[in-house]
Amino acid sequence: MRTVTLDRNQLWRQVGWHGQTGAFYALDEKPADHEPGSFGPLWVLVDSEPPILPDDEVLDQS
Repeated sequence: MRTVTLDRNQLWRQVGWHGQTGAFYALDEKPADHEPGSFGPLWVLVDSEPPILPDDEVLDQS
């Protein structure tokens, strides 16, 4: 997944699952087999770079 903020381009990778019970599961596991409630993706930020701007644009860092 990619996200863009005002001063960063970020790259995220899903590395597993996080269950309602607080348990973590590997990406290839099926949390529904163990979780009585819901679960969602577990993401890790792998890259956060400033955007590449054309020469005539300046990003205000204040």
